[in-house]
Formats: sequence, C-alpha cells, structure tokens
Amino acid sequence: MKLFIVTHSSEELFEKEGKKFFDTVTVARPEELRLEVSEDMEVYHKDLNLSEFDGVLLLPKVERNEFFYMVARILEDKGVYLPVNSSALKILWNKPLVWKELSSNGIKIRKVYSIAQNVALGTIRDSISFPVLVTTPEGKKVLATNEEVLKDVLSLFRAGNMVMIEKPLKAQSVIWSFVVGNEVVASYERIKDSRVATTLDDKLKSVSVKIREVLGLDFCAVSFVKMKREVVVNSVTISPDWELFTKVTGKNLVGVLLSYVANRIKERRKSMVETFVDMLKDLLSKV
Repeated sequence: MKLFIVTHSSEELFEKEGKKFFDTVTVARPEELRLEVSEDMEVYHKDLNLSEFDGVLLLPKVERNEFFYMVARILEDKGVYLPVNSSALKILWNKPLVWKELSSNGIKIRKVYSIAQNVALGTIRDSISFPVLVTTPEGKKVLATNEEVLKDVLSLFRAGNMVMIEKPLKAQSVIWSFVVGNEVVASYERIKDSRVATTLDDKLKSVSVKIREVLGLDFCAVSFVKMKREVVVNSVTISPDWELFTKVTGKNLVGVLLSYVANRIKERRKSMVETFVDMLKDLLSKV
C-alpha cells in the first residue's frame, strides 16, 4: 500500500510511523505540491503523481485553502481515499459554517459573531460587550478592550475578509480530545499552564464523536472550554500539536491515525474486489 501525507509539521514523525503500516510512505510540505492541467488535471510532488497512491492524507494550513480544495477534488475524482475530503475541508476553513453545523445538530458552542467588513460592526454593536476576542483571517486572536480598539483591528483587513468576534470565557480549564473513527483515543486537560492526561465522561466522548460525524471527518481534535456551570465546544482541528498531545497523554496519536487509515484502505480494496466479483457473477449468469 502507498500513502502520501501533506503536513506543515511533524514530517519525521509521520514518515516514521507511516513505515509501520505502508509499503511506501511519502511526506511533503504543502508548498511542494503542484497542479498540472492539460487534457486532465493531475497533482504532483516532484515526479510523483498523487493519484497513483492508495490514500492521501491532507493536513494543510488554511492560507492555501482554495488550492487544497482543488487538490482534494481532483484526487476524489480519481478514486483516491482521503481521510479529510474536499467537503470537510470546505467546512473546516469556514469557521461560521462549522459553528452553524454544530449548533444545528444540538452541540453547545460558544457564542460567535462573524463579519466581513468594518461597516458591519454597527449591526452587532448592541449585542456585544467588551472585552472581546477577534480572530483574524489567519487564525490569530487579538483582544479588543473597547470599541475604538475593535475598529482599529478591523481596519487592518480589507472588506470581504472574514473575522470572528467572541466573548472571552471564564474558563476553569480547557479539555482536548482526539477522535479517530468512533473512538476517543486520547484526551487531556489544561489548567492554566499545567496539562494532564484525563478520561472524558460519556457525554463528552459522545459529543466528540458526533462532531467528527457532523463535519464529515474520519478524525479530528476537539477542544472544550470547561466553565463553572457548563462545557462548550471551543475549536475543531485536523492538525493538533501532535508531539504535545502524545507527550501529555502517552498515546501515539500519529500511529493510531495511520493504522486507522491503513485499515480503511484495506476495507476499500476488499469492497472493490467483492463488487467486481459480484459483477462478474452477474455477467456469467446471463451468458
């Protein structure tokens, strides 16, 4: 089996673990890929055609979202297995859409406003109280202590750039879970600067798995903010801090993930063979 991995971090770790489950594993950074367009569209890394791999694991940064959406669509059309498919990428890179999907499926999230230009601030001004956190299009967070600071922050971005505004939460702790398939394989809790491995209760396990299902992912990491009276979803990512997660929990996240990917590819192969055999039997029965 052949696996191609695109990641902006932990390349050596992914390559090391990938060799345990695949005959061939190639790891590249996002900027090393290229698209070629002629009679057909192909995705290449140097002289390697990604459509010739059994699976491609995409873990790109949000800055190149359109490019990697195209990469995913091309590979899907060629029958390559993607643990993170194009539809999931499109949702993940649109944070308001993520929150909408989760909220509409009964998952409790923190209250968030999203605007795409400065003048839109007036439409939500009466609904917010300061201080607020502003998440920039690049994912950075800035604390705005009053309306003038907020206007100054928003003036840095052109109209059309999506920024998110949210109220800081009085968190007792932040809980992280890592989900692969229908299992929460690792979790830890951060209290101030201290991180300790923990076991989620059944409710948070169920919510973590449901988030993966709702967003159409094969895996994801979810962070929750634990407050005095409730726990809300804080973020969802496909690229957690792999080394930190493993160090705190003692669980080899990359190994667990790649083992799952290998099994999914084997299942797909088996299904394709069974489908072919059924078609052949059907043809022979008509002769």
